[in-house]
Amino acid sequence: MAFVEKLGAHIGRLEQHSLLGRFPRHPKLREFVYRVLIVESYLAFYILRGHQIEIHRVIHGPRNFDPLI
Repeated sequence: MAFVEKLGAHIGRLEQHSLLGRFPRHPKLREFVYRVLIVESYLAFYILRGHQIEIHRVIHGPRNFDPLI
């Protein structure tokens, strides 16, 4: 399975299991109530807004994402 398909399948699971992702370690991201779904070495950051799931960013895990916050 190609990575994009795998990513889509994992993100698709959020429809039934919106709390599947964990809270990120970074305090600023926790403050904004982000959750993070780990897919291989990538992190998909999302927020729950009522019954909607907003995917905000997918980044490579080892990357320093402090400048993106």
